[in-house]
Amino acid sequence: MKLLEITPYLRIILHYSLIQKPVDSYSMDNRLFYIVRGEGDIYINGEKHTLKPDALFLWQRGTAYRFDFRGVNDVISLNFDYTAENSNAPVPLPIIFDTPENKEKIAQIKPIVFEDCPELNTPIILYNAMDLLPAIKDMLNHTSESLTYKDAVLSSKLKLCIIDTLKLLANGGVLQDIHAKVQKVLDYIKSNYQQELTNEKLAEQVGYHPYHLNNMVRLVTGMSLHKNLINHRLTTAERMLISTDASVADIAESVGFSSAMVFIRNFKLKNNMTPSKYREKLRKTI
Repeated sequence: MKLLEITPYLRIILHYSLIQKPVDSYSMDNRLFYIVRGEGDIYINGEKHTLKPDALFLWQRGTAYRFDFRGVNDVISLNFDYTAENSNAPVPLPIIFDTPENKEKIAQIKPIVFEDCPELNTPIILYNAMDLLPAIKDMLNHTSESLTYKDAVLSSKLKLCIIDTLKLLANGGVLQDIHAKVQKVLDYIKSNYQQELTNEKLAEQVGYHPYHLNNMVRLVTGMSLHKNLINHRLTTAERMLISTDASVADIAESVGFSSAMVFIRNFKLKNNMTPSKYREKLRKTI
């Protein structure tokens, strides 16, 4: 198979605390694990690797694995196929444990061989994979929808996630295009904050879905798109309160707030005082 040919079928995605088993397990479909919280070790095909937050593990069906967490854990797991050929199979597919009576079953599990992407033929291990978390959470949120096209949407999102995983692997752990796009949006905010800016309008600047972009911005900056916009407007207003004699209403309008009342409410949330009190206090100290 070639990478271009995959049409992933996401059988199940779960966010949970993993129950550890004392023996190796073999899955009958492919697995992607994202470690949200927890530390310890994981054994993949007998090789020991470190478990820690923001680590991502991706492997094909028929891979032997065993988790050994020390203390609590919090993981997101995806069970999927690279094609929709077996989409009518039970959900989830049973795990086969490494016991003598299961040897024959385990031997019958055949992974897909990728001709143009050998990285997918062996387990992928990525540390500091936080760039991929918004896309994974996006898929998690979409599983609750009961839309006729849900499987198609999840398939496209999973394919993009797999490709981004490969890009992250190739770039040494940094999805440079994501950071570049987030910076482009932040620069756009700084140049156009006086205008009415919606998440949809900001997303148009980089060709992302607003929800996905908001997750990316939150990941990179720690704040939502809207919070970044409000903070820039307030920071600009603070400078104007000190350096000009413009009225509070005029400043509110000039930095893009819909009304003086909205401006004052947001200003008080950030500074614990009104704009007028802020001006009075700061001018006394300068």
